[in-house]
Amino acid sequence: MEAVSSLFYKYFISGAIDIYGGTWGGDECHGYVDPSTTVKEGLLWTSLSLLGVYIWLPKLILKQTTPLNNGRSGWIDTVLGVIHIILLLYLVWVKLSTYTGLYMLQPCHLHLLLEAVWLFSKPTTQTTRYVQGHMIFMMGAIMAMALPDTDLLTKPLEVEFYWVEHIMIAFVTPLRLLYVHNDGTFGFGPMLAAIALFELFHWPILLFVDLVTKVNLQFLLCPTVGMAGLFRTMPDEFHDNFLSYRSLVSVVWTPSCVLFGVLYLVFAWLLFRSKSIKVN
Repeated sequence: MEAVSSLFYKYFISGAIDIYGGTWGGDECHGYVDPSTTVKEGLLWTSLSLLGVYIWLPKLILKQTTPLNNGRSGWIDTVLGVIHIILLLYLVWVKLSTYTGLYMLQPCHLHLLLEAVWLFSKPTTQTTRYVQGHMIFMMGAIMAMALPDTDLLTKPLEVEFYWVEHIMIAFVTPLRLLYVHNDGTFGFGPMLAAIALFELFHWPILLFVDLVTKVNLQFLLCPTVGMAGLFRTMPDEFHDNFLSYRSLVSVVWTPSCVLFGVLYLVFAWLLFRSKSIKVN
């Protein structure tokens, strides 16, 4: 058991703490926010996320699902799916070889995995809801391209794979999925359910993983230097109304993801307007 624990630490944790440090993780990052604030924020955002899931999950998970006649184009979806799998395997190799395996839990990587699953899935009314819900990821993927952080990408072709991954998950695969997994409805409910699940994944799950391992996934332990500086320059009212930088980010980022997802759906609707679309 000790050997397994040692291997897990080496390949999944040690890179962030022992090699990179700083905002990647470690004791200093772990102690950035006091424990009482972390407990309060965790309880607050977990409760709000659970409420959102309770309200909106029926819009995402259907009681009955119906196959669609769209069918898969076959070779197009297969080629895209294979590209996604190659990207995932490369990412696994990079993370393990840099001893940062836990970073496979980053949203962009999960986004890549989900799209791969749907590329190999037959279209149904249920997959339509899933594909519409995952539009909340679009803002993060596009922001990763607008503000790329590639300084530490030193493995062979890692920078190139970074760009291919984000172009695929932001501009290529989503449009293909929205075209194929299309039952003629256009709704915001799946995205609201997805953002609630996304927050639920962040607060009780990723926060717990971060606290236990001291790895700063999604900056839930400490902010980036720029993020911390911005938070310090804000008026006292902001500090009084938000428990820490994490709550401020959630208040701004969460509705922004939904709004951006809605705009992406509207763009897709205009692009595929030859199909019969019903807003629900």
